[in-house]
Amino acid sequence: MKIRYVDFYKFTIYILVFLNLGFLDFVRNYNSKIQLLTAVIAIMLLCLYFVQPQKINIADKWILLYICMLFILTIIEIIRLKNDVYAIVSISNGINLTKNYIFVLLFFPIYEILNSDEETKENFIKGIVILGFFALVLRFGGWFIYNYLGYNLVPGYFDVMGYNWTRNGNVRIGGTFLDGFVFIYLSLHLLKSRDLKDVSKYIFCLVFMVIYAYFTYGSRSQLLCYICTFAILYVVKGENIKTGVLNLVLILGGLIVILYTTSTVQNFLATFSVDDNMYGAGTLVRINGQKLYQQQWLESSKLLGFGITEDGNYIGLTKYYLSDLGILRNLYQYGIIGFIICIIPFIDGIITSIFGILKKNSYSVFLLGLVMYTIMTSIASQNVYDYSRIMILPFLLAFIGLVFRENKLRRIS
Repeated sequence: MKIRYVDFYKFTIYILVFLNLGFLDFVRNYNSKIQLLTAVIAIMLLCLYFVQPQKINIADKWILLYICMLFILTIIEIIRLKNDVYAIVSISNGINLTKNYIFVLLFFPIYEILNSDEETKENFIKGIVILGFFALVLRFGGWFIYNYLGYNLVPGYFDVMGYNWTRNGNVRIGGTFLDGFVFIYLSLHLLKSRDLKDVSKYIFCLVFMVIYAYFTYGSRSQLLCYICTFAILYVVKGENIKTGVLNLVLILGGLIVILYTTSTVQNFLATFSVDDNMYGAGTLVRINGQKLYQQQWLESSKLLGFGITEDGNYIGLTKYYLSDLGILRNLYQYGIIGFIICIIPFIDGIITSIFGILKKNSYSVFLLGLVMYTIMTSIASQNVYDYSRIMILPFLLAFIGLVFRENKLRRIS
C-alpha cells in the first residue's frame, strides 16, 4: 500500500508533539535534546516537502514572507554577537538559544495536513487535542502525588523550573504549548453541543484545565486568558453577535456583582499589586526587570535591540528573567524591526479570521480564538516565542493559511 505524503507528515508531527509535550520527561528532563531533534526533523520535513508533487498552494504570501524575515533576523542577530556591546554570548550559544525558531518550518507539513481531506484533518486535530489534554493529566497526577502524598514520580517535570518555584506552599509544574489549542477546541465543542452527555464531558475537561492553571501551574494570567478567550468564542460563535454580546454582558455583570460582594474579585486583583503579601515580591521583580531590560535596549540599538542573550541574567544580586516580560522581550532583544516581524502572524491571523467569520468559513472562529489567546498570553508572561511554547507557532500559521485559502476560494466562487 502506498503511503501518502500527508500520512507521513501526520505521523511525524504526532511524534514531535508527543516528545515536546514531555511524555518522556517525567523521570529526566530531555528538553534540550528533544528541541534539537525537533529542529533537525523540521528541516528534513521541509526538504521532503520541496520534492513533494502536487502540493497545496499557499495563498497567504504573508506567511512565507514572515518565515523568511524571521530567519533573516535571526541570522543578523547571530552575526551581531561578535560585538560584545550587544550580547555577551558566543556564536555557538547564540545558535543554540535560537534553534527553536526552526520549528516554524513545521508549518509546511501541517498546512498540507489541514488542507487534505476532511476526515484526515479532523482526526489530526482531535489527535493533537487528546495528546495535549493527557499531557496535563499526567502532569497534574505527578504534581498532586508529590505535593500531597510526598512521592516524587515525575522529577523531570519539577527539574524544569526547580523545587523553589512554589506558590501557595506547593511546588509548581508549568503548562504546555498546547493549552490554548486544547481549551479553544473544547470550548467550541461545548458551545455547539446539544447532547447532555457531550456537554458534561466538555465541561469536565474545561473545569480540569481551569483547576490545573490555577493550582498546578499557579498562573493567574493564564486563568484570565481562559476567561477572556471563552468570552470571545461565546460571542462570535452565536448566530446573532449582538444578542451574544448582550447575553455575555448580562452574564459577566451578574458574576461580577456576585463575586464582588464576597470580596473574591478584590482579593484576586490585589494579587497583582506589589503590596500583596504573597505575590508582591514577584510582581516587583518583574516590574524592575522590565525597566532594566528596557534601559539596555535604549542604550544599544532601538532598531535591532540588544541581541540574543540568556533568559535569566543577574543584574546586581537579583536574577531577572526575560521570559517574565512576555512579547516585550522580542522588542528589547530584537528591536523595533524584530518586534514588527514577530507580530506579523498576530495581525495576519486577526484579519484572516475576521474575514472568515464574516464569510462563515470553517475554523475561522477557532483561528480567532487561537490568535487572541496567543496574543493575550504573550502580552502576559507566556510569550509564544519562548522555547517551551514556540511549537504552537507552526500550528497557528497553518490555521491562518487554511482559513485564508478558504476565504480566497469563496471570493473566486
